[in-house]
Amino acid sequence: MTAPATHYDRMLAAMRAGDRESSTDPSTATQLTKGTAMADRRYINPKTGEVVDDPDIRSFDQVLRELGEGATISELSESFWDLVQRVQDTGKAGSLTLTVAVGFDGHGRIQIKDEVKVKLPEHNRPTTAFFLDRQGNASRRDPNQPMIPTLEDRRNKEAN
Repeated sequence: MTAPATHYDRMLAAMRAGDRESSTDPSTATQLTKGTAMADRRYINPKTGEVVDDPDIRSFDQVLRELGEGATISELSESFWDLVQRVQDTGKAGSLTLTVAVGFDGHGRIQIKDEVKVKLPEHNRPTTAFFLDRQGNASRRDPNQPMIPTLEDRRNKEAN
């Protein structure tokens, strides 16, 4: 029997064999171990090769507070408040989406770009009934009804 060719195949073979031996995927620096609900984590520093098993993972809300030098979390808070108010006003659902894109510059730094999108529910717009006049134009006056003289019509008649 030949040995599995890929890292993933070797990891699966080890898991099927029933041992707790694990394998590290250098592209993700994550270690997977059989028998865990989530993957155990291992960080390998790409510059120094230092290995840290079970690193302390920084809370995402700490990173969120620093995005855009604090402007992102303020925008999210204000947008969320606006969304809640509009949902209450309209009785319709809306959404708030945060997209976080992470890139690696190859020199030990990551670049994080965020985008906030808000979809506010729209108010119901009233409909307005119009009639078509003899020329085919929209008019609020029914052309089949006689015109009721207005005060302005009366003044114009008296002035002539």
